[in-house]
Amino acid sequence: MAEEKSGCQKFMSAIWQFPVFTCAWMCIALAAGFKMNQEAGDIQTEVNTGLAITGKDAEIDVKTGILWTLIGIIVIDGGVTFLSIVTSEWVHDCCWNNQMKKCPCCTQVICYALNWFLFGMTYLLGLLSLLFSGAGGLLITYAVANRGVCTKNDIGGSAPDAATAVEYIVAILESLKTFVCEDSSGNKMSGCDDFPTTIAEAQVPDFCTSMNNIIETGGTFFAWTAVLIVAQWSFAVIQRANLVESAARRDMAKKNNKEDGGDANYGSQDATGPNV
Repeated sequence: MAEEKSGCQKFMSAIWQFPVFTCAWMCIALAAGFKMNQEAGDIQTEVNTGLAITGKDAEIDVKTGILWTLIGIIVIDGGVTFLSIVTSEWVHDCCWNNQMKKCPCCTQVICYALNWFLFGMTYLLGLLSLLFSGAGGLLITYAVANRGVCTKNDIGGSAPDAATAVEYIVAILESLKTFVCEDSSGNKMSGCDDFPTTIAEAQVPDFCTSMNNIIETGGTFFAWTAVLIVAQWSFAVIQRANLVESAARRDMAKKNNKEDGGDANYGSQDATGPNV
């Protein structure tokens, strides 16, 4: 018979099992998501201003996708953090083991479904983070190319310089549209019909200013994106650990139920949970 722990020992044991690093990653992911959302709003404004795009249907919308990703981070990563807490041994001792005695089948199904759902969603958020990184990289590359055009033609508002720059700017826009809408099979997206391919000469000075601003903002955006990618894939690893640990604890509870005189089916080889 194992020696009964005192109340203080139980409390310290529960504190020791608290997932400090998981909570820290949650704070990092939230901070990165909020900062990405903020920087994306600035980049979106500069792009639409530089290309003189007006109207909700025509404007390039970067922020909405990142906003939904941020919501996903709050919900999914928050769920993973919560499971990291309730997967601790002391929670099983006071709650889940009793549930395994009362209704082992439904407890197993609910736990497996929830764990696998969160595991898949953490991977999906990781892929979305990589996608935003690629889209942001394409936008920054576009801004760098156009800054070269502006610098080469010494844009200062004079008509001859602006007229020369417009030819290159339009050529880059058309090439970008071909890449996004045709080379990448993006022609299936309705947004390609509104893809900008022209710019007025009078807009060139503002366009060049916006490109410089995008480059300045892009460095910060990429830094926070890199942080989010690392944090999100870390959550995928954490959730995989949650899945394995909770399955092992449930199988242990079934074995204990059998030894304590519970249903003879629990704890047998046939009653073990599926491989994780």
